[in-house]
Amino acid sequence: MSISGIKPAHAGRNPQVGRYVLGAVLLVALALVLSAADTQEALAQVGFQANTNYVSNGSFEKDSNGDGLPNNWLAGPLGAKDKRVCNQSVAGSCSFKMVGDGSLKSIYQIIPLTNPNVGDEFKLKVWTKGKALDLSGGEARIIVQFFDGGFLGNSESFDIPSGTSAWTLHQVSVTAAADYDEIWIFVRLDADSGKAWFDKVSLVYVGAP
Repeated sequence: MSISGIKPAHAGRNPQVGRYVLGAVLLVALALVLSAADTQEALAQVGFQANTNYVSNGSFEKDSNGDGLPNNWLAGPLGAKDKRVCNQSVAGSCSFKMVGDGSLKSIYQIIPLTNPNVGDEFKLKVWTKGKALDLSGGEARIIVQFFDGGFLGNSESFDIPSGTSAWTLHQVSVTAAADYDEIWIFVRLDADSGKAWFDKVSLVYVGAP
């Protein structure tokens, strides 16, 4: 409701009523402001903003060192062919490619958080593409893990299929089952052969209990 929408002429015909109406409008406006402030304060206390992606460089567009490892990501075991590429993507220009050779390879990101709460809910999304993936002896998996002081809490994961697949969105909801101060996201491939591409990784805060 807009305070400027009240016509002064009404108050002029009946000053007392006009004062009551204006006072009521001011109280409603104040209540709305305080409600919005309370909501923002609640979000600030848990250190999150709703609908915000907490993964940095999730589309692998930045690689300041030019070494194939995107900014803000850490490397597990990787081969020479496992790297950021800019000839395949679902968002922007680049993605991260892993090549199956019978060994486990991974990249991961650690997200430190301020004042998190048990019951915080997030949604993890990743776009993937596969070409002739042979996963008979392994897996292609994205994992999200909650840590507290270096100790692993609960985790969730999802797998991408073997064979050849077009760009596909995978998503899973995750909820902190215990106290935590960090979230780790792993992108992992253990394939005998084939290729996999990963793009547009996001971890979005849904809400608190």
